[in-house]
Amino acid sequence: AYGRKGAVLAAISALDIALWDIKGLVMNQPVFVLLGGRTKPAIPTYYSRLYTRNLDSLQSEADHYKKEGFTGMKLRCGYPMTEGWKGLKKNVEMVKIVRETVGDDVDIMLEAYMGFNYAYARQLLKEMDPYNLRWAEELLLPDEIHNFARLKQSTSIPLSGGEHEYTRYGFHDLLQAGALDIFQFDTNRVGGFTEAQKICNMALVHGVEV
Repeated sequence: AYGRKGAVLAAISALDIALWDIKGLVMNQPVFVLLGGRTKPAIPTYYSRLYTRNLDSLQSEADHYKKEGFTGMKLRCGYPMTEGWKGLKKNVEMVKIVRETVGDDVDIMLEAYMGFNYAYARQLLKEMDPYNLRWAEELLLPDEIHNFARLKQSTSIPLSGGEHEYTRYGFHDLLQAGALDIFQFDTNRVGGFTEAQKICNMALVHGVEV
């Protein structure tokens, strides 16, 4: 059972990625072709920054990214759960400012980095509902699968996560619980490209985005 999760799995992931790279070099093919891709697809990107608490700076930064042509941007919750209702309202104000700055044609995502409990996250999502979030990411600790499932049933905002989950077995648990709308695994944790392919196939069957 040693190595099911954690540092050992990360090391296994690194080896798997390296082996795919070696295979690509030997065959003179990029890894995306080895994985089944045939042409270089157009992949939508988003800007993952917006760290500041200062609303004027936040507005200026969001406007800059929109002018650069990004159709999506992700910001962090600037205020921790320990700041209570006042902090929650400030987190909502940050999203409100970004939405008013970029308009309705730009996707906005919110990153919480596992910082909340169920009650706080539920209230936050309720307050965020008017701002049409593309997703809310990692609101809870990754082991709180049951609470993710409860949150998912209580909100129309898509929930994402999985950066701190490992292997197809971990993602199978998330699927069984109906915990997430979007999987965001880190290939360097889940087991490399080999395991990531299996997770993508599972998600496809269950109608979950990756």
